Amino acid sequence: MKNNIINLLIITLLISCSAHNEINVSFSDGKIGDFITVVRKDKKSGDWFLGSITDENKRNFTIELSFLDKDKIYIAEIYADSEYTHWKTNPQAISTLTNEVDSSTIPQLKLASGGGQAIRFTLKN
Repeated sequence: MKNNIINLLIITLLISCSAHNEINVSFSDGKIGDFITVVRKDKKSGDWFLGSITDENKRNFTIELSFLDKDKIYIAEIYADSEYTHWKTNPQAISTLTNEVDSSTIPQLKLASGGGQAIRFTLKN
């Protein structure tokens, strides 16, 4: 795995569960050796976390948010590769963004070479 701050965020989000099965993890998409996208729900807070990482090939794709509760609005905290991110020359360049989303939203993920994206979905009060 390339040295990239987003990859560290993703790994932290996905393995931060306790041994007491505090979360559910769902495999969303991927290809062994190329890329992976996973989603998990924290049972205590109800927040959802999405993490996606890629190999040395940049990727652009969409993902459905059908795992979110219908008819509810969420705040998506997005930690993404910047337009300048590259695993070899600039692995720590990130951009952050906050959007309102719901289960019908279909965001586009843009992963830089050796990069990734992490999103936290929190129910809007």
